[in-house]
Amino acid sequence: MAIEITSSLLGDASLESIAGELEIELNTELRRVATNLIASLAFDTPKREGWATGEWQVGINDKPTTRTFRKDLTGATVITEETAVIDTAVNYKFPTIWVTNLAPYIERLNEGYSKLAPAKFIERALLRAEKAA
Repeated sequence: MAIEITSSLLGDASLESIAGELEIELNTELRRVATNLIASLAFDTPKREGWATGEWQVGINDKPTTRTFRKDLTGATVITEETAVIDTAVNYKFPTIWVTNLAPYIERLNEGYSKLAPAKFIERALLRAEKAA
Protein backbone atom coordinates (compact mmCIF):
# COMPACT_ATOMS: atom_id res chain seq x y z
CA MET A 1 0.00 0.00 0.00
CA ALA A 2 1.45 3.39 -0.95
CA ILE A 3 0.01 6.90 -0.94
CA GLU A 4 1.65 9.54 -3.09
CA ILE A 5 1.40 13.18 -2.04
CA THR A 6 2.72 15.39 -4.83
CA SER A 7 2.55 18.80 -6.40
CA SER A 8 3.26 19.90 -9.93
CA LEU A 9 3.02 23.00 -12.04
CA LEU A 10 1.97 22.92 -15.67
CA GLY A 11 5.08 24.69 -16.93
CA ASP A 12 3.13 27.66 -18.30
CA ALA A 13 5.24 30.86 -18.41
CA SER A 14 2.75 32.69 -16.20
CA LEU A 15 2.88 29.92 -13.62
CA GLU A 16 6.67 29.88 -13.68
CA SER A 17 6.70 33.55 -12.76
CA ILE A 18 4.85 32.87 -9.52
CA ALA A 19 6.45 29.47 -8.75
CA GLY A 20 8.99 31.00 -6.39
CA GLU A 21 6.24 32.61 -4.32
CA LEU A 22 4.21 29.42 -4.21
CA GLU A 23 7.09 27.06 -3.50
CA ILE A 24 7.35 27.76 0.23
CA GLU A 25 3.58 27.71 0.80
CA LEU A 26 3.07 24.54 -1.20
CA ASN A 27 5.97 22.76 0.48
CA THR A 28 4.61 23.72 3.88
CA GLU A 29 1.15 22.44 2.97
CA LEU A 30 2.48 19.13 1.64
CA ARG A 31 4.49 18.58 4.80
CA ARG A 32 1.46 19.44 6.94
CA VAL A 33 -0.75 16.91 5.11
CA ALA A 34 1.95 14.21 5.30
CA THR A 35 2.53 14.85 9.01
CA ASN A 36 -1.20 14.67 9.74
CA LEU A 37 -1.46 11.50 7.65
CA ILE A 38 1.41 9.64 9.31
CA ALA A 39 0.06 10.56 12.75
CA SER A 40 -3.45 9.36 11.88
CA LEU A 41 -2.16 6.14 10.37
CA ALA A 42 0.14 5.46 13.32
CA PHE A 43 -2.76 5.84 15.75
CA ASP A 44 -5.47 4.13 13.64
CA THR A 45 -3.61 1.02 12.48
CA PRO A 46 -4.77 -2.05 14.42
CA LYS A 47 -2.23 -2.97 17.09
CA ARG A 48 -1.99 -6.50 18.33
CA GLU A 49 1.80 -6.67 18.41
CA GLY A 50 2.66 -3.38 16.69
CA TRP A 51 4.21 -4.77 13.51
CA ALA A 52 1.72 -3.23 11.07
CA THR A 53 1.98 0.17 12.75
CA GLY A 54 5.76 -0.01 12.68
CA GLU A 55 5.77 -0.54 8.92
CA TRP A 56 4.49 2.96 8.14
CA GLN A 57 7.33 4.89 6.57
CA VAL A 58 7.95 8.01 4.52
CA GLY A 59 10.14 8.69 1.51
CA ILE A 60 10.89 12.03 -0.10
CA ASN A 61 10.88 11.76 -3.92
CA ASP A 62 11.57 8.02 -3.63
CA LYS A 63 9.00 5.45 -2.54
CA PRO A 64 10.34 3.21 0.25
CA THR A 65 10.75 -0.32 -1.06
CA THR A 66 12.04 -2.27 1.93
CA ARG A 67 10.30 -3.20 5.16
CA THR A 68 11.33 -1.55 8.41
CA PHE A 69 10.64 -4.58 10.64
CA ARG A 70 9.97 -1.99 13.34
CA LYS A 71 7.50 -2.81 16.11
CA ASP A 72 5.44 0.12 17.46
CA LEU A 73 2.57 -0.58 19.86
CA THR A 74 1.67 3.08 20.42
CA GLY A 75 2.50 4.77 17.11
CA ALA A 76 4.83 7.22 18.87
CA THR A 77 8.02 5.86 17.30
CA VAL A 78 6.57 6.02 13.79
CA ILE A 79 5.34 9.57 14.34
CA THR A 80 8.69 10.76 15.71
CA GLU A 81 10.90 9.06 13.13
CA GLU A 82 8.74 9.65 10.07
CA THR A 83 7.96 13.28 10.93
CA ALA A 84 11.71 13.85 10.94
CA VAL A 85 11.84 12.45 7.40
CA ILE A 86 8.90 14.65 6.34
CA ASP A 87 10.70 17.70 7.74
CA THR A 88 13.58 17.11 5.30
CA ALA A 89 11.19 17.86 2.42
CA VAL A 90 11.74 21.55 3.16
CA ASN A 91 15.01 21.14 1.23
CA TYR A 92 13.24 20.09 -1.99
CA LYS A 93 11.48 22.13 -4.63
CA PHE A 94 8.00 20.62 -5.11
CA PRO A 95 8.71 17.28 -3.42
CA THR A 96 6.77 14.08 -3.74
CA ILE A 97 6.13 12.63 -0.29
CA TRP A 98 5.45 8.90 -0.20
CA VAL A 99 3.71 7.28 2.77
CA THR A 100 3.95 3.51 2.56
CA ASN A 101 3.29 0.38 4.55
CA LEU A 102 4.97 -2.78 3.30
CA ALA A 103 3.45 -5.17 5.83
CA PRO A 104 2.15 -8.01 3.64
CA TYR A 105 -1.22 -7.96 5.42
CA ILE A 106 -1.90 -4.18 5.58
CA GLU A 107 -4.55 -4.32 2.85
CA ARG A 108 -6.33 -7.14 4.65
CA LEU A 109 -6.32 -5.09 7.87
CA ASN A 110 -7.71 -2.13 5.93
CA GLU A 111 -10.50 -4.35 4.62
CA GLY A 112 -11.64 -4.90 8.21
CA TYR A 113 -9.98 -8.22 9.04
CA SER A 114 -9.02 -7.06 12.54
CA LYS A 115 -11.61 -6.29 15.20
CA LEU A 116 -9.16 -3.68 16.56
CA ALA A 117 -9.91 -1.12 13.82
CA PRO A 118 -12.74 -0.52 11.39
CA ALA A 119 -12.44 -1.25 7.69
CA LYS A 120 -11.08 1.60 5.55
CA PHE A 121 -9.01 3.13 8.37
CA ILE A 122 -6.43 4.20 5.77
CA GLU A 123 -8.97 6.09 3.67
CA ARG A 124 -10.38 7.75 6.80
CA ALA A 125 -6.89 8.81 7.88
CA LEU A 126 -6.25 10.37 4.47
CA LEU A 127 -9.51 12.30 4.56
CA ARG A 128 -8.74 13.60 8.07
CA ALA A 129 -5.22 14.61 7.03
CA GLU A 130 -6.51 16.58 4.06
CA LYS A 131 -9.21 18.32 6.10
CA ALA A 132 -6.86 19.19 8.95
CA ALA A 133 -4.32 20.85 6.65
